[in-house]
Amino acid sequence: MKSTGITIGLTILTITIAGSSAYTIDSTEVAVVTEFGAPIAVRTEPGLYFRAPWPIHQVERFDSRSKLLNIEAKEQLTQDGINIVVEPYVVWKISNPQIFLESVGTTETAEARLKDLVVDSVGKGLGRRQYDDLLEVQTSGSVEFMPTGVLTEVQSIAAERFGVEILDLRIHHIGLPVQNEQSIYEQMRADRIQEASEYRAKGEEQAAGTRAKADLEAAKTLADAEITAGNTRAETEEAVARKWVEAYQKDPEFYRFLRQLELYETVVDEQTILVLESEGLESNGAPPVFDDLLPSMPVVSPSTKPHLPPAKSSP
Repeated sequence: MKSTGITIGLTILTITIAGSSAYTIDSTEVAVVTEFGAPIAVRTEPGLYFRAPWPIHQVERFDSRSKLLNIEAKEQLTQDGINIVVEPYVVWKISNPQIFLESVGTTETAEARLKDLVVDSVGKGLGRRQYDDLLEVQTSGSVEFMPTGVLTEVQSIAAERFGVEILDLRIHHIGLPVQNEQSIYEQMRADRIQEASEYRAKGEEQAAGTRAKADLEAAKTLADAEITAGNTRAETEEAVARKWVEAYQKDPEFYRFLRQLELYETVVDEQTILVLESEGLESNGAPPVFDDLLPSMPVVSPSTKPHLPPAKSSP
């Protein structure tokens, strides 16, 4: 009877020890097994595991899911000495549970260390950039405020010191301190006005050059047109003169008679009074006084370029 009780007791003790030695890790956890406080094993896969009973072995569990860490706004200086307010955020998760346990131990401590690291790295990165570069308008893609190289630096330090993987690091908001806003806006407005004036001056200079070029081309075109018109007029007058010569050569007397009639129409009107001697009339009744007004009609060859007055002119 006594041996039976001992057997039952040993069985219960064995079951108790076995139950306390078994543990599970689910898909949202990672764990570190310690022996008297020193890490001896890392569990990153979900499943059933065994360990020595407490206090020999202990299991330290950590959340393996990604976490969002919003960092409160901090004032930073740009390269050109402008004070700005920066509000970054970090997405992180545990990548090396053993380093995480040994260096920070808890999620709260890890986030405090990450805040200090991010603020320091972002501050140094912004110190290498001009304020205007941060506010530059981008026509495509998202606006990237984070200075180049900061993410890589933070990832490297966080993995080495804290056993943490930085999945993303961005600046959520960039602003100006309330006490500096007005003066900075006034300076920005003055800079933009100066820039606009320079653009207008360049535009007016280009416009003046374009106008001068257009005026020159117009003057050249007009001169060419006047030369062409002069040549055309000369050719036309030459053709008309040749017609006169041809008409005169065919019947000089008849041509002279027509010219006399045209001369009468030009010189004599309804108000004209002529006093002539009867002896001065020619046999055809024409007063010889007009003979001196008629131009002489030289005979020219077709190759000659005559210059004759028009047959009829205005009074």
